[in-house]
Amino acid sequence: MGKTQRYVWSQVFDSLEDMILVVDEHHKIIEANKKCEEYLDIEVEDIKGNTCEDLFDLDEAESGDKCPLMTDNSSEEKKFYHAKTDSYLLARSYPLSNDDMEWTIHQIQDVTKNKDISEQLNKYKNETQEMIQSEKMASLGRLVSGVAHEINNPLGYMRSSIGFIMEDIQELEKVCEGKKKSELLDDIEDNLDMYLEGINKITNITEILRNFVSPDIDSEVKTDLNENIRSTLTLLENEFRENIELKKELGDLPEVKCNPGKMNQVFMNVIYNALQSMDEGTIEIRTWADSGDIFIRIKDNGRGIPEDVMNKIFDPFYTTKDKSTGLGLSVSYSIVKEHDGDIQIESEEGVGTEVTISIPMEVKDAGK
Repeated sequence: MGKTQRYVWSQVFDSLEDMILVVDEHHKIIEANKKCEEYLDIEVEDIKGNTCEDLFDLDEAESGDKCPLMTDNSSEEKKFYHAKTDSYLLARSYPLSNDDMEWTIHQIQDVTKNKDISEQLNKYKNETQEMIQSEKMASLGRLVSGVAHEINNPLGYMRSSIGFIMEDIQELEKVCEGKKKSELLDDIEDNLDMYLEGINKITNITEILRNFVSPDIDSEVKTDLNENIRSTLTLLENEFRENIELKKELGDLPEVKCNPGKMNQVFMNVIYNALQSMDEGTIEIRTWADSGDIFIRIKDNGRGIPEDVMNKIFDPFYTTKDKSTGLGLSVSYSIVKEHDGDIQIESEEGVGTEVTISIPMEVKDAGK
């Protein structure tokens, strides 16, 4: 190679935006460009003769008999953390060999900014999903309130009509003679009582449903969390199969200022998960107050959570179910944290799961 060619090659080599290292078959650095000098604050001549383990403080023991930055081909890449510069680096390897030598060229990029952008995007994605979830709950609340209103109107007419009919029956009993006529009126009255009981039950369910998905999603009111649990259990009544037993021990709780609609969502998610984890067994729900906090413990003896996924259960979109968004526990975690509370999960595969939720009696800016 002539002087002109070496000069051009040197200028190109040093103008590259990425760090370039050339290592020999013994993994010693024989050449480095100016970017390495600038980034590592080490003169090029001082870089030469070192290994990549020395230069980037990598663990040589893990690398075996080859350079730890070595990849099998240029389409692969290795990411690692460089503590001295507090940065994340990405390396690609390009073999360069002939009969006389076996060198490797390492192209190294600083991808710290890319990582920051990725984390920001993930954070934005999670926050956006939570906003969508909140809007869904608000929309559902408005829908349920409208439906409940439309249902309650005809139920009110029916209740009034049955009341008038009952009054007429009482008048008829005064003027009717004969045992058969009296028995017939008694049967009519019993049937009307059954209808009235059904109407009251429907009214109660619509009221529970309307309160459960409160249309004012950000409202804070004094709430008895035991009542929230009872409402949740009413809505999940059909999910409790005959071979699943429910045990409740609801202690005396002070009212706490919180967002009842969001807390309902937490209880719904946790209890529904418990039901989905078991074909038979027992679900225990216990509440108590202690040292300024309210505690809710939901325990099941279902399939439990494998140890290798325990650290992922609060991750958005992570799920082990086929038909699930993977947002239930993630959203529940966020809601509890919004209420200055905590949620702890203990689980053993094949034994069951225990979820303990704690909410301070004095909550600051709940649901904001």
